[in-house]
Amino acid sequence: MIPRQPDGVRPGSLPCFIYDLGSTGDVQISRGWPLPADAEEVRRTWSAIHYLNELRREECPLSAPQLDLEAAGWAAATMYRMTQFLVYRDLDAAQIVASAQDACPKPMSPLTIYSVDLTFNHLPRLMQLAVGFAPRDPLIVWIHELCSDWPLSSVGGPRVKVRNLEPILSHHSLRLAYRDRVIATQDLSRLTDDRVIQDVKAALGAHPELSPSLAVALYQEGIPSDEVS
Repeated sequence: MIPRQPDGVRPGSLPCFIYDLGSTGDVQISRGWPLPADAEEVRRTWSAIHYLNELRREECPLSAPQLDLEAAGWAAATMYRMTQFLVYRDLDAAQIVASAQDACPKPMSPLTIYSVDLTFNHLPRLMQLAVGFAPRDPLIVWIHELCSDWPLSSVGGPRVKVRNLEPILSHHSLRLAYRDRVIATQDLSRLTDDRVIQDVKAALGAHPELSPSLAVALYQEGIPSDEVS
């Protein structure tokens, strides 16, 4: 396992931020642009992402997709940038709008979803920290858009219109991870797809008390339970 904060990692840098997300969750940021300043910091950024990947693979159900460094790096920089805007509220709103236009460089796929989720799984917490912001605040709008685009990462977060579940439900490991997060957070808003409903019912089985809110919603619907193979 890569140690937390290896020697030479600059406080407030992007690799520092990534290591913090994987360890304590209490991050250090600066006001500057989060992209690595030089080749050595790029190397440290990739090492930090590999650190998160190792942590994730210890808890992933079945065989997780391979890591896509480019997609993971984009997500980490995006999460850093959003955290900056959360902390430094004096930064120009136009900068938020401009940053939100920076889309993932890779097409949607199980690899991309898995890689982005290494840091985007903190989206619900970011939204919690932004409680009290105006609904049309550019940062809130940006977070909502990302939550819609990346439904695996946003389970348990704000209620959003999920845009595309297919790449998740078509991959067995991601599908089980999605189901487990729905159960763990008791996110009733995700019970809109019959496959998710069946997965959750099969997982709860004879123990609906493990997730009371979900059990009430599911069994009121009277949908039969089928195992996920």
